[in-house]
Amino acid sequence: LHNANFFEYFAQSIVQEQDAAKAKRLLYIPLIILLLLFVALPLINLINLNVSRVFERKGEIAVRKAFGANPSDILMQFIFENMVLTFIGGIIGAVLAIGLINYINNNDLLSKVSLSLSPMVFVYFIILIFFFALLSGVIPAYRMSRTNIANSLR
Repeated sequence: LHNANFFEYFAQSIVQEQDAAKAKRLLYIPLIILLLLFVALPLINLINLNVSRVFERKGEIAVRKAFGANPSDILMQFIFENMVLTFIGGIIGAVLAIGLINYINNNDLLSKVSLSLSPMVFVYFIILIFFFALLSGVIPAYRMSRTNIANSLR
């Protein structure tokens, strides 16, 4: 009936465009913008949490700098700590997602729909966790590694 797959037909009907490729592009743009907005919210939250966590440790940073620690050492310490904490949170989220998928499938909550975990989605998830950990850890750690010792000890 239609010279398009299901997604192309869906995109054509949503954006009212006859060309399937153009309809897909027009549908992808708002979806990508929404996805970026949903991803930016937890990233901003992580940055705020890390800023407060780093500023609580001003005295420790000042003492380490007084004993000769390089700013790069302090920067790497906070980035490593943030990566570990973010990966632990990501693994907990992945386990909860797998458990939820199994619960939905076992209890037949979506009637004829069966959910599954895609290995590619898991790889994207790990890459996104790495990106979040790096981005949310670098900004506050860089600011604190460049602070003056006297100001931090006050």
